[in-house]
Amino acid sequence: MIDKKKILVVDFNGTSPTYTYYFVKGLIDAGMYVKVLGKKNNRFIDVHNYQEKYLGLNSRYKYLNYLLNWIYLFFLSKKYKAIHFQWLPMLNYSGVEFFLVKILKSFNSNIFYTIHNFYPHGCNDDLIKKRYIRLYNLMDNFIIHTQSTKEKFVKNIFIKKNFILINHGLFYSEFSSLITKQEGINLLILGHIMPYKGVEDAISAVRIILNKGIKINLRIKGKCNKKYYLKLIKHIAKLKVSKNVIITDYFIEVDELIQSYKESSLCIMPYREIEQSGVLYTSIGLGIPVVSYDVGGISEKITHRINGSIVPRNNIEKLAQEVEWCYSNLAILKQNISDEQDIDYWKKNGDELMKVY
Repeated sequence: MIDKKKILVVDFNGTSPTYTYYFVKGLIDAGMYVKVLGKKNNRFIDVHNYQEKYLGLNSRYKYLNYLLNWIYLFFLSKKYKAIHFQWLPMLNYSGVEFFLVKILKSFNSNIFYTIHNFYPHGCNDDLIKKRYIRLYNLMDNFIIHTQSTKEKFVKNIFIKKNFILINHGLFYSEFSSLITKQEGINLLILGHIMPYKGVEDAISAVRIILNKGIKINLRIKGKCNKKYYLKLIKHIAKLKVSKNVIITDYFIEVDELIQSYKESSLCIMPYREIEQSGVLYTSIGLGIPVVSYDVGGISEKITHRINGSIVPRNNIEKLAQEVEWCYSNLAILKQNISDEQDIDYWKKNGDELMKVY
């Protein structure tokens, strides 16, 4: 019997539990032996029947977990062919992880890092950005999911690095539905509600569509800081759409997340900036077309009027038009998405990574 490649995936604070679940499953399906070191974020992954056992300390004391799991990583490092980081959670606060990575490389130099976004979502802190640049210069092997991220990487990192560009797989496609009957247009914005997501433009698009006498509702669901929440409430009141736009400011559990998508016609993403988004892969995974501004890597996943629509950035009139078009063609868009869901990108990625680990 041929020994399987042993891979250790690291996500210390459980920053990307859904991604990690599907990523690890893809590696296992490709024939690798995989373990995960870090926090098992059960509220995100309990929905799945199969769950990989997590290694390391997972108590309620986050910083103690982090420190002891780094020590445990040093101990484990020589037992694995490759170590694959999802995130380094302290980069937003300090550069301590540079020192720890250097120590780790003395035990096992075959280290990989997934660049989910070149910089964290909505990051405007130059010091944090400098830390990420320093990290990319320190690491040697990278996984990148979009051409947009690759271009940023090539532009900003001048030391030759190894990177592999692979498709980002879909989330929750096993729970997808082909139901297309809707009473009017039901739009959804779901996830952490932040200014870079352009929620105001979605609300304005609702006003434009209502002016045509078309029935439409927009649900905005997810955690939102008080200042931005009040700003959105004022915008809703100004446009007189309070009966059609509802904001729920709380953490959305996975069961409710899945049900919210199933009850929606379309997901709307008028983001100001983004490289890739879990919302996008969740929406397509659950069979819901996406109407989005043309930013970052979104147009690499959304093919215009095939599985959604791509709109020039900040063009609210066009945003409203494409919402109407997608709703009128909902059945064919959902069928196209259903066809795409037959492709197991996670397994294909595992096959590709088998060659480079």
